[in-house]
Amino acid sequence: MSFFPKIRLRKEVEEYLRSAYHNSELLATLGEEEAEQKFLRLQNHLSHPPAFTTVRVNTRLISVENAKQLLSEEIHKIRRGMLLPNMEDITSISAVICRRSLKQHPVQVIVGAQCGNAVLRGAHVYSAGILSASKWMKVGDEVSVYSDVEARCKRGATEFDGTKVFVGNGISELSRSEIFCSNSPIKGKGIRMTEPVYLSPSFDNVLPGYIFLQGEVIAMDKIANKVEKVKQKASVLKLNSIQAFCYNSTKAVTPDSGDSQGPGPPFPPESFDRVLLDAPCSGMGQRPNMSCALSLKELTSYQPLQRKLFSTVSLLCCRHLVWFLQYPHVAPLKSLSEC
Repeated sequence: MSFFPKIRLRKEVEEYLRSAYHNSELLATLGEEEAEQKFLRLQNHLSHPPAFTTVRVNTRLISVENAKQLLSEEIHKIRRGMLLPNMEDITSISAVICRRSLKQHPVQVIVGAQCGNAVLRGAHVYSAGILSASKWMKVGDEVSVYSDVEARCKRGATEFDGTKVFVGNGISELSRSEIFCSNSPIKGKGIRMTEPVYLSPSFDNVLPGYIFLQGEVIAMDKIANKVEKVKQKASVLKLNSIQAFCYNSTKAVTPDSGDSQGPGPPFPPESFDRVLLDAPCSGMGQRPNMSCALSLKELTSYQPLQRKLFSTVSLLCCRHLVWFLQYPHVAPLKSLSEC
């Protein structure tokens, strides 16, 4: 059952996505009414958190049974949840609670849509995401947090009567004057969320270092900061099997098998038995998401780069190729199938 309104899209983007559900093949199979219902269900699903969490265990450091025990203890804290049957080193968890009857407090805080989405994924509210707060809000107040899904709230307002979606209750850690009346921007946590509308287990520090990796892993990204983060994470988790390189992945394959220079890219064709491609995309599949401000031009701009990356990595891979796309339209899949 839907709790939040469907995702808010620009009209041109909504019509573009609707066209994927009104193509001739689907209409011939389902009919126009059922096809439209499928599109509406997609819009509703995108604005709600996923019902399952999947965990993969580093079996070199912990057994699957011990990991499941730690997860069960964490799930028990929220009073409901179920570990689903696992496959070797993978287990799925159904443990999401929608609390529809939370009491809403007189002191209100309005946050941006992206901040609201983060709250529904388990985050607290940081000062940068706060757009409006009741004029009498002080440190320690119980507050109700709302998401401005239409981006109409003006920063610093004392009240807001536009469209807003309740995402939970919390305790203010900054006063209104500290947030909006400081000479320099205040950083840090603004609202400590105590009662989010959607409650799912947080696995922070529950399974430290127990992510799964095996064999030799080569990671590539052309953004240096991202590569540095991969190296730091690998060092913290003591994963010596990972090598990360700052490199343009569209140029990661050599035209000749004899052109390889050293352990880094570029690589000869069929150098890897498994390749995981996380190509740039719209990110619309990242749930929950109650508002997407992308234009149609931005939404369709990723496909040429996706095709180029897919063509490159398909040459590098000799066995299994997996790619991620967060994109609710058939066009990227068709373009990739033509590579």
